[in-house]
Amino acid sequence: MIYQEMLKTEAWESITNSARVAYLHLKSKCISRNPDEITLSFKEMERIMDRHTFARSLKQLEAHGFIVKDQRGGLYRKRNFYRFSEQWKNFKVTRP
Repeated sequence: MIYQEMLKTEAWESITNSARVAYLHLKSKCISRNPDEITLSFKEMERIMDRHTFARSLKQLEAHGFIVKDQRGGLYRKRNFYRFSEQWKNFKVTRP
């Protein structure tokens, strides 16, 4: 579920549309017994967006406090695992 409270924050308003799409797809993957183990592969997202755009979106979601990477994938065909965070509540846009 996505709450209205989150949609009205500086964190949500300052992320790109591609990051929002990535967040929605991560949310849709939250159907397992352990909701803190969400994984979404680059291959799954390639039909929706470029893998570089997806990588930037994930970094942006992490930086704004929407997700936390619990396991880093890469070698030996490991997958990235994420969990949702509520640190977005504390996010403030820094203006010069």
